[in-house]
This record gives sequence, C-alpha cells and structure tokens, in this order.
Amino acid sequence: MLRAAIDIGSNSVRLLVADVNGDEFKPLFKRINTTRLHEGLSENGMLFGEPAQRTRAAIADFARQARDAGVSDENIRAFATSAVRDAENGGDFIKDVRGECGVNIRLLTGQQEARCAFFAAALPGGECGVIDIGGASTEMICGSGADVRAAYSAQMGAVRLRKMLGGDNSVERMLETSAQVLRPGIDAVSPLPNKFVGVAGTITTLYALKIGLAVYDPDRIQGGWLSRDEVEKQLYTLNSLSVEERRKLPGMPERRAEIIDYGAAILVSFLRMAGLEGLYVSDRDNLYSAVMMDW
Repeated sequence: MLRAAIDIGSNSVRLLVADVNGDEFKPLFKRINTTRLHEGLSENGMLFGEPAQRTRAAIADFARQARDAGVSDENIRAFATSAVRDAENGGDFIKDVRGECGVNIRLLTGQQEARCAFFAAALPGGECGVIDIGGASTEMICGSGADVRAAYSAQMGAVRLRKMLGGDNSVERMLETSAQVLRPGIDAVSPLPNKFVGVAGTITTLYALKIGLAVYDPDRIQGGWLSRDEVEKQLYTLNSLSVEERRKLPGMPERRAEIIDYGAAILVSFLRMAGLEGLYVSDRDNLYSAVMMDW
C-alpha cells in the first residue's frame, strides 16, 4: 500500500512517500522545503506573511507529488507541530490548507509529537531515550519497547532559540538559554536511561558533517554515533564560520546553515545536563511514524 506523510514543521515542510505492507517499510522518495513557518508567527501569536504563504504552497506541491506517485487522498497523512500548535489562528491555517489542496491536517500535541518520535527511533532491548530537536520545540522521551514512560515537549528549537536571543550568536548565551529551557524537561523525564537516540535535522546534519556526507544517504546516517566531545567541537567550529562558509561544508543543507549552531547548542546543553557521553543517530522520525502507525 502506498502512503505519504507530510510534516508541517516550524522550520520546514517534509514529504515521505513509502510502500507499506504490514510491518515492512520501503521508502520511495523524500522531499524537503525549508519554509521557516515559525518566523511568520507574530508577537500576537498569529501566523501571517511570506512564511505562511511559502508553507501553504509547499504543502500543496507535496500533496500533488504524492498523488502523482499514486497515493490516494485517504493515505496522505499530514500533520502539524509547534508553530501551528502555538498560533492563535492555527485552526484557520489548517482550514485554508484543506480548502486549497484538499489535505486534512492532524494537529499534534507536544505529547503526541514526542510519542511519534519514540515510535520511530527507540532502540530495542531495555529502556532508552529519544531527543527530537525541531525548529520551535524539543521533545524528550523515555521508555521501553513500545511503551513511553515519560515525555516532555520543551518550547524551544533551533529557529525559536535564535528568535529568543534576537539573533545573538554568542555560544555562551546559546548554551545558557537552552539549558534553562531544557532543565524542566530533563527533570520531568528523569531518571534518564544511559542510551539515547537523536532524530531530526539538527542531529542528522551534525552526523553528516562528521562523516563528510556530501549527498544525504539515510542508510549511512541510521545508527551513527555522535559523542558529546565531537558535538561541542562542532558547535564552536560552526559558530566561528560565516553562513556562506558553512554552506560549503560537505553535508550541510543550504537553509540549515543559518541555524545549525543554535541546534547544536541545544544538543550540547542536553548531553551535558543528562551526563551522556553521546547518542545514537536515527534517520527515522515522525515521517516514519505517520506512515506506519494507526492514524
């Protein structure tokens, strides 16, 4: 059965089209469009302007690509996360998208978003944790097998941290602020397991940079290892480079270059406070969950 998932995130809109047969999963293609929806969230909590328009256009384009690939409308599973969840006019945004491209969008709560990340990336054999660093939120989840013991959604991701700091790219301010926001979440999901998996664009990009992966290959990302020392070195190195210099690095997506140091700072703060020497990397995330889980 062909299924498609569209993730309407705070930083980007992503598409996965896959052939699903029971527990068997065969990805056919993935797409990403960095629309920065969260940048269109005004001080009064309304989504507006060019970011919202870019996002609606990206959803319509991805819905068309899914249909062209043979996916029926009932098997296009679209979901929205933090930016739409936080917006006063999030419901109107969802209605507008449905009217423009005929896609029904499920608005995930922070807890649901966390559970999707855990379903996709959790390691077998005993308790483990998953951290999902997004554009506007960071989910921390602990559990065993398919059972989630504790989950927390912190209101900070790479895009939101940059906005919180007014564009200040001082590493020390990034680390101080991210630690303050993450602390309640770490307390909420403690005791922490000694095995953690990281998902989403910040973490997969840091690993791609580590191995010099010029062309993204999910098979080479899946199961990789990032040590805390490596991520700390990457944070200071990336922060010292201009955005244009970062874009020239093998493994750096063009639009990710603007926010990669903010995302890296969140990961460093988490690893330090959690007392972890590092974490595993997973290419499987909420897109995988959307095509595989009962919807």
